[in-house]
Amino acid sequence: MHLLQRLNTMIVCMALSVPAMAQHLTYDPNVMYSKLAMDSRMNDFYGNLKLMGFPTYSFDKEIDQPLKKKSKTAFDYVPGLVAKGVLECAEYYNKYAWAHNLYYTVEWFANNYAWKVPQKGGSLDDLNAAKIYCEIYDMTETGSPWAVASTDSTRANAKKGMDAAYAGLKKHMEKYSIKGGLMDGTEGGMWHKKSYPNQMWLDGQYMGPTLMAMLVNHGYTFKGTAEADWAYITRQFTIVWDHLWDPNTKLLYHAFSATPKDSLSACWADPQTGRSQECWARAEGWYFLALVDVLAEMQKAGLTESTDYATLRGYLNMVADGLAARQDEASGCWYQLPAYGEKFHINFYNGETVADTYNYLESSATAIFIAAYLKGQRLGLMDKDYKPLAEKAYKGFVEHFMIKDTEDSDCIHIIGSCRSAGLGGKDKRDGSAGYYLCGPDVSMVKESDHQTEGKVLGAFLLASLEWERK
Repeated sequence: MHLLQRLNTMIVCMALSVPAMAQHLTYDPNVMYSKLAMDSRMNDFYGNLKLMGFPTYSFDKEIDQPLKKKSKTAFDYVPGLVAKGVLECAEYYNKYAWAHNLYYTVEWFANNYAWKVPQKGGSLDDLNAAKIYCEIYDMTETGSPWAVASTDSTRANAKKGMDAAYAGLKKHMEKYSIKGGLMDGTEGGMWHKKSYPNQMWLDGQYMGPTLMAMLVNHGYTFKGTAEADWAYITRQFTIVWDHLWDPNTKLLYHAFSATPKDSLSACWADPQTGRSQECWARAEGWYFLALVDVLAEMQKAGLTESTDYATLRGYLNMVADGLAARQDEASGCWYQLPAYGEKFHINFYNGETVADTYNYLESSATAIFIAAYLKGQRLGLMDKDYKPLAEKAYKGFVEHFMIKDTEDSDCIHIIGSCRSAGLGGKDKRDGSAGYYLCGPDVSMVKESDHQTEGKVLGAFLLASLEWERK
């Protein structure tokens, strides 16, 4: 073989062995990105490494794409979050036929899992999906277009879902709350899960107190009176605030333990303060959005002049101000570890030397922050104008995290999301910077994975809808 032929063969082989780079989107103001995301990924998204998804429907309520056989869809935080985002989009775009198709999908999820809502407590995460029942119950009042579109049992199932969520949350409050005498100022704080006794996590405020606020506004009473319930909700946020807010960085640490020296906390909790070492972006996002959502429920309840409303609004604006200072200048997005920038990296974790691992722009937190800023702005909760910040973040999200499924496909994936993170238990979850960047259960969804995490999908739908409302 001549030298030129050999060179040509080598070039061809090299080209075939290198996978094509995914095509990132360029922001287009004429594209409805919420619909693009739903059209692309309703039938398959992931919860950590588990395939999940919903069946999708045509306007005549015939199944267009059935639930995939390998799907692990269940009554769970992740599909519940996606369902909530889809439901809010369907309600806002109700004049379009395709919005009704989306509603049928969430109706399927709600009707099939109304009997699966956990009623014994034990996990705030597991209860989060029940929020959709409050919204479906409101949407299906007699005479509404959704009541006409729904099956006969949908509203009754929504009521069953709310009843079950009430029972489960009330049981959790009774059995899994911090008792007095453990750590000053923590009594009455709801544990994140029964498997993490005396621990409160930022994420849990989006799962527990926010659901409680929705149920209170639907006539459920937990502490004897609505006034006592709102005080209890506010107290959850205050306990977390007092133990996790850092006035120097203007960020919140991920979690604290009221018993920091016990076997489940000692590996990550400071022995004096009980708090974890680092600020994790997605957890901070859930606390941020939870404040917005609870304040929205307080507005519905006519509590805008109350002390509790003023307290939570104060926390909200401090969080908003702190995160604004951490927005990446170039991309408009936020990092997995928001206290640090792009040059921060680790090469040591869990007592061992590891390959250099750098901080990275994280998509789920960025989406949650966008949703919180825009919704907070819309509801008049913000002391400053964050619209320019949110606009930069939204455009940055589209261009950094949304890629075409294949070169000739109209579908997209959303990359750059952290699959999971926690504290204690297995998987060496010590709460260090090393853990959040290279822990065994903490991985970032890459272009080559061809997957979209449900946490970022649901969060992006909430963010995108707020963007499209303007």
